[in-house]
Amino acid sequence: MIEPMKKYACLVYHQEYLPFLQGLQAVGAMHVVERRAGMDETEVKSAEQFIKKVDNLLNDLQQRKHPETPETFAGAGEELAQDLMEMLEEEEKLTQQIKRLQHQREQDQVWGSYDGELINRLKQKGINFYLFEVKKGKWKANWEEQVAVDFLHKTPQARYGVVISDGEKPNWQEVKWRDFPEKSLMLLDKEQKEKETLLAQLSQQIDLHAQQHLEVLRQTKADVLSKLNFDKVLLNTERSSENRLMVLEGYVPASREEAVNTFLEESGVFYLADQPTEDEPVPIKLRNSRFSQLFEPITKLFALPGYNELDLTPFFAPFFLLFFGFCLGDTGYGLLLFLGATALKFKLDKSYRPYLTLAQVLAIPTMLFGAWSGTVFGIALVEEPSLSSLHAYFLDYDSMFNLALGLGVAQIMFGLGVQAWQKWKFDGLQHALAPIGWLVLIISLLDVYLVFFLPEITQYTGWLGVAFVFLFSSPEGSIGARIGGGIWGLYGITGIFGDVLSYIRLFALGVSTSILGLVINSIAWQFGQSPYVGPVVMAIILILGHGLNLAIALLGAFVHPMRLTFVEFYKNAGFKGGGVAYQPFKRATVKSDN
Repeated sequence: MIEPMKKYACLVYHQEYLPFLQGLQAVGAMHVVERRAGMDETEVKSAEQFIKKVDNLLNDLQQRKHPETPETFAGAGEELAQDLMEMLEEEEKLTQQIKRLQHQREQDQVWGSYDGELINRLKQKGINFYLFEVKKGKWKANWEEQVAVDFLHKTPQARYGVVISDGEKPNWQEVKWRDFPEKSLMLLDKEQKEKETLLAQLSQQIDLHAQQHLEVLRQTKADVLSKLNFDKVLLNTERSSENRLMVLEGYVPASREEAVNTFLEESGVFYLADQPTEDEPVPIKLRNSRFSQLFEPITKLFALPGYNELDLTPFFAPFFLLFFGFCLGDTGYGLLLFLGATALKFKLDKSYRPYLTLAQVLAIPTMLFGAWSGTVFGIALVEEPSLSSLHAYFLDYDSMFNLALGLGVAQIMFGLGVQAWQKWKFDGLQHALAPIGWLVLIISLLDVYLVFFLPEITQYTGWLGVAFVFLFSSPEGSIGARIGGGIWGLYGITGIFGDVLSYIRLFALGVSTSILGLVINSIAWQFGQSPYVGPVVMAIILILGHGLNLAIALLGAFVHPMRLTFVEFYKNAGFKGGGVAYQPFKRATVKSDN
């Protein structure tokens, strides 16, 4: 659900404004209204860029091999960050230079090592050196009788050598003449060694900072971020009465209202608190159960809901859970997912735990669907003679296909119900009658053609649903607009059929995962029949094959349920979106990775 917000307007005397903002930042509850159009934001942008650089710097340092052993740092944190950024840039520059030298050496090694100064002195005395390359089979033996030739390197495809002459180079058409490299192998090796020494010294220095000063950098980032938030609020402050009165507007969640009111009353400032109007861009703060909170990152991937609509997270969460299990649908894969997420909880930072908990929760329906369809690491249990008594309880392909369509119909009808409830709550009953009409029409069609309940009655109630859709798809406006809206609304029946068919992807993904697993097992078994190395090859194929199949299946099992959620369900639930995330004005805190 969306937490209710109160809108505040504070009027503060200019000499008391900075202490007031410091106190408000300490409370850390108000989302300040932005009014930055036409203002100079140079310092703000500079601070934002600096924070991004410090973030990248922290990520680099946290990946260094040395453990962190904090020590006191006497200098300024911002200067330390800037010095480290320059050191990392120099480290990257040296690394690239070494790679270029290595590449140059690989290209020039066919010419061997030589003394460039000696070559130049001999040239001054009239002795010339010409490098050449000739393909195998193109060299003619009599050429060696014409001039002095020395072969420097041979490959299966070509020969590389040098002609030593006191005149012009020979006129050999089959030969490709080459220029001398700018640097000999000796110079390249010497330069590479020097740069590798510099790189080792620089890396050691950076590693030492990673050992001692990560905490200083984290605190520097927090301080700059706190100042940035403060400066943004100053930019968003409206000035009146010749800049003597400062007007600040913002939104506060209902759960923090008491704390803000206490601070404002103690500060002695004049303030007004009221309910926001419908057309205001009220910030969105989601407040859901522990289960639904796991799915909030998925909600935020698409868009936050508007303030005057429902948060659909708790409504799509159970369906997403089922769809994921349907798509992956293998007990063995589900067990690996659960065990892998559990193991990572002990290794990764605490900030990753909600995502790992979500992975654990998603693994449960995966194992259940795998057991129901009789699939374990691609092994079809329905074909096992020892389990013949259980074969009747396993899902066959026809049942899986029908189940996918059934889940699609259920989610679409649930979405229409959510839309009806939402419109009734925010817009009134007449706006809810069109989605109610769709529900009545769909239920009637299902009952007539599938004979669920009373088809002799529901064949007439279907026309009631058609009437609701026709008359209330556009409940406001002229008669012509309402008739046009009704005709267009009835045309939406084609869209509903298309939406239902989209859920066939659940069946397709579930079947493809099990079939690929079966193919991997079959190939591995064939190789496993070979003596001696057969079992080893079989194990390698099973590990690599199922690992790749699991990776692909996990991607599909996440992406396609998300697509069904954001397209089919959101559309039928009447989702509009466009909400702005709640970002309270508060002091930044230092976050450690431990």
